[in-house]
Amino acid sequence: MFERVPRNIVNLAPVARSSGSIRLHGAAPDAYIARMNTRFAAVLCVALAALALDVSGAEVVSLEWSADNTFSREMSVPAGKFVEACGKLPARAQVEWSFEAGGPLDFNVHFHEGKKVHYPARQSQVATSRGTLNAKVEQDYCWMWTNKGTAGAALRFHLARR
Repeated sequence: MFERVPRNIVNLAPVARSSGSIRLHGAAPDAYIARMNTRFAAVLCVALAALALDVSGAEVVSLEWSADNTFSREMSVPAGKFVEACGKLPARAQVEWSFEAGGPLDFNVHFHEGKKVHYPARQSQVATSRGTLNAKVEQDYCWMWTNKGTAGAALRFHLARR
């Protein structure tokens, strides 16, 4: 009457077929579904935790200008990670920027227009630099340092709106 089929790989419960339907031996279908949902949720939590660990060490800082229109910070850029300082600037704003790092970093100033990314400044593997951003449009601008090295690097930067 019932035809034996291979064990279900997921829960190792014997499965039988009868008239096109599947019946699980030893477990009610609702219990089986609940057990599978619990397993799926556990696997999903582990996967999401792994993704969160992958971006740990990357830091995004919001620009909060002081009363004298400056913003300074000292921090570390972990190996393989980045630090980014972002904030909205009006059109025609000028920001003088400078930084010193304990090792070579990739650096850029960028902003997004739709899906396109614009780079008013971009330098590879520099430990110190300075310049002036002349904001052509009102936009969120970001100063970004990426550490492609194998050791962390200290970073000190200073921004001044004019």
